[in-house]
Amino acid sequence: MKNLLLVLVLTILTGYFANAKSDLWTDISESQITMVGKRYIIPDSNRIVKLYLSLMRSLLKSAPMEFTLIADDGESLITLPMPDETFQKFKFWESPTMEPEFQTKYPEIRTYTGQGIDDPYATLKFDLTPEGFHAQILSPNGRVFIDPHNIGDIYDYISYYSRNFKKVNTEFECQLLINEYTTPEPEYDNDMPLPPSGPQLRTYRLANAATGMYIYELKINKFVSIKKMVLIK
Repeated sequence: MKNLLLVLVLTILTGYFANAKSDLWTDISESQITMVGKRYIIPDSNRIVKLYLSLMRSLLKSAPMEFTLIADDGESLITLPMPDETFQKFKFWESPTMEPEFQTKYPEIRTYTGQGIDDPYATLKFDLTPEGFHAQILSPNGRVFIDPHNIGDIYDYISYYSRNFKKVNTEFECQLLINEYTTPEPEYDNDMPLPPSGPQLRTYRLANAATGMYIYELKINKFVSIKKMVLIK
């Protein structure tokens, strides 16, 4: 009987904390938002929240650097709003995606990695730049994105499952010119297993570039284009 009562209490407490309010976020309605720019991401279903940006910045300033003992301790925690009206906790650390020299040149562009606490199978990638906050959560329960509600709005956000967002008018046609008669097909044996990568973490260097047409179409400058290329998605 005592064990049954203990399980019941823990279940109630778990539900309470999962649905408890966060100091960083508060739920709002669509009518409370003042549009700053165009809205490109319109899921079939989403949760709308307001971010207390000053609190978020203060929290991220204390983030430990990846691969350090402090990061391993997992004492830095962030709470994120989920589409199902709950909040989930993650331990997190800073994980730069830019070269150190480039990161020094643009200190306002920061990227982070996290691991779920309420959902230990969930992994987190997020960033905070002058373009706002962006997050991606991968979990067996579904892939979740947190994005600004509209372009230029760094205070209002939507939390949604990727399955609830379907892009429209995005037909893609590869315009790379290849002579199909002279270029051999890549050889790949479907019955041959892929070589194992092993437990070693591999870090790859990537040179990312944008054309002048890309910058022109988005009507952005060089600095804004760098921020967009650093985004996790």
